[in-house]
Amino acid sequence: MIKAKFKHVLLLNVLFCFITGGAGEKQNIEQATLREALKKIGEYCTRLKNGAYHFVCLEEISEKIDYSQDIQDEYIIEKNEYLYDYQLIKKNGLTKESRILLEKNGIKKHENDAQLETSVFRHKNVLMRTVELFSGFGEDFNDFRIIKEETLHGDEAIVIEAVPKASYGRMLPSGLQPTYLHGKIWVKKNDFSIIKIEWNPKVIKDFKNIEDLSKKYGAEPCITIISEYKYEKKGIRFPSRLFVEEAYTDRNGKKFIRSETDVIYKDYKFFIVETEIKY
Repeated sequence: MIKAKFKHVLLLNVLFCFITGGAGEKQNIEQATLREALKKIGEYCTRLKNGAYHFVCLEEISEKIDYSQDIQDEYIIEKNEYLYDYQLIKKNGLTKESRILLEKNGIKKHENDAQLETSVFRHKNVLMRTVELFSGFGEDFNDFRIIKEETLHGDEAIVIEAVPKASYGRMLPSGLQPTYLHGKIWVKKNDFSIIKIEWNPKVIKDFKNIEDLSKKYGAEPCITIISEYKYEKKGIRFPSRLFVEEAYTDRNGKKFIRSETDVIYKDYKFFIVETEIKY
C-alpha cells in the first residue's frame, strides 16, 4: 500500500499523480481543490478591497479604429496615442484616480485633471476590478472550474474558468447587474493573487452599442478584454496592461476588427501600500 501525504491541496501536479480511484473520487478531489483555491483567492480579493494605496505610474494608450464598415465607400483608419501620468489614491473606503495628460499623438501636453480621450473604450479603476470576481456577485452568480496550469511571465499559475450560472439573467429584480465573467482567470499558485483576467464583454457599460453595431453589420460581436497584473508590491498585484479588441464575425466566419485599444502601465512609484496580506 502506497501512502501519499500532500503538504498543500493546491499542488495540483503532485495531487493528480496519486489519484488511483475512480472517476467519482477524482471529481471529489478536484472539487475540494477548487473550493480551497476559491477560498484563498477570495481572501486575497478581500485584502485587496480593504487595503490602502497611493501610487503614480505612466499610462500609455494606443487605439486604432477602422470606420470602413460605418462610412459607405470610404476607408478611414483613425489612430491615436496618449501618455498620461496616472494617480490612484484609495483610503477609508474611497477610491480616487486622476490623470495628467503628458502627450497626445506626439505633441507634448500638460493638462491637469485630464479625462480619457479615447474614442471607443474608456476604462476606470482597473486595480479594483478583480475584487468583483470572488466577492459578492462574483461568487453568487458564477460557476468556476480549474481547467489547467501554465507558466505566465515566469509565474506558475492555475487557470480557472468562470461562467454565469444558468439560473440567473443579466439583470436582477433590484436593478443591479451581477458580475459576469465568461472566460479565464490566471492565479499565481504560491500566493493566490490574480495575474491575468479575460473578461466577459458584457462588463462594458455601453455593451448595447456593440449589440446595435453587430445588427448593423449583420455579424456577431467578438469582443476580447484582457487585464494583466504583472507588478507586485507587498503581496498585491498592480495593473500592467489592459487590452480590448472590438471585432465582429459574419455568417461566413470572416472576422472584422473594428477597433483595438491597448493600455500599458509602467514606471510605478508607490507611496502607500498598506494591507495585512499573509500567506
